[in-house]
Amino acid sequence: MYKKSGSFFKVIFFSLLLVFLLFSLTVKASARSSKNNFNSELLNKKTLTVGLEGTYAPYSYRQNNKLTGFEVDLASQIAKKISFEGSFCSY
Repeated sequence: MYKKSGSFFKVIFFSLLLVFLLFSLTVKASARSSKNNFNSELLNKKTLTVGLEGTYAPYSYRQNNKLTGFEVDLASQIAKKISFEGSFCSY
């Protein structure tokens, strides 16, 4: 097949390198596309939704059937800082 076994390994090495490079470019392009979709949806809604358990006071707990606590206050301030509305749900 090949006169020297070294050239065979070079062909295999460069073939694998080419496959790896093509794969990494494809993954990068796909990630960029999904990131743009996520960003546009987030920016259109202008709502920061935070999921909390609501079972561990003082971090997050229910008071009068409404989530409250440190985590709620922190997320509300972050949403306010980036000009978003804070939305909370329990999971």
